[in-house]
Amino acid sequence: MLQHEEFKCPKCGKNMSHGFTSKAMLVSFIEPCELVKTFSNKGELGSRSFFEKWLGSSKWNLAYHCNSCSIHLVCYKDTLTRKEALTLAKDL
Repeated sequence: MLQHEEFKCPKCGKNMSHGFTSKAMLVSFIEPCELVKTFSNKGELGSRSFFEKWLGSSKWNLAYHCNSCSIHLVCYKDTLTRKEALTLAKDL
C-alpha cells in the first residue's frame, strides 16, 4: 500500500501537510479528513456533488501542501482509485 512520505517545504523548510489531488483540469488540495468526510457522509450531497463534478472521482494522486507558503507538491508517480485514496486518508 502507498504511504505518504514526509516532505519539507522547499521555501521555508516546514513540514508539509499530507493530502490528495484529483486528476482533473483544476489543481486541488484536499485534507485527508475532508476526503473521508466528503465521500463517507451520504447526507452531504451538495459537498459530494461538488467534489465529483469539479475534482473528478476516479483518479487521485498523493499531494503535499505548505500552509505557510501556499506551495503545493503533487506526486504523479502513482495513481490511486477513489477507494484507495479514501482508505489511505483514513489511515492518516
